[in-house]
Amino acid sequence: FKRERSLLLECAQKAGRLIDVSFEPATDRHLLDAVGVRCGVLHISCHGVEIRDKDGKPPQYVLLFEDGSGGTQFLNVGQIQKLLEPHSEPVKFAFVSAFHFEKIGQ
Repeated sequence: FKRERSLLLECAQKAGRLIDVSFEPATDRHLLDAVGVRCGVLHISCHGVEIRDKDGKPPQYVLLFEDGSGGTQFLNVGQIQKLLEPHSEPVKFAFVSAFHFEKIGQ
């Protein structure tokens, strides 16, 4: 995390533009706060997992956010879309760094 953070700050400084950078734990509340102020660009770094049930249904891919109480909150595509739905222009660009994210993006 420290290396990723320092690289992001370095890139923001080299851009030659005024860029406000903040780092927060990946929680649904922080996500809503960021889109609520029209952050423009969102970079999420978290874990992602593939969940398979016993019924042979297609796997579900989720991002692992923090629940604000030290636990894990599993967010699938539908849940993320529902969170962002009230915001007409949530972000212009989102970069998500997480294992299994390619499947979530599809």
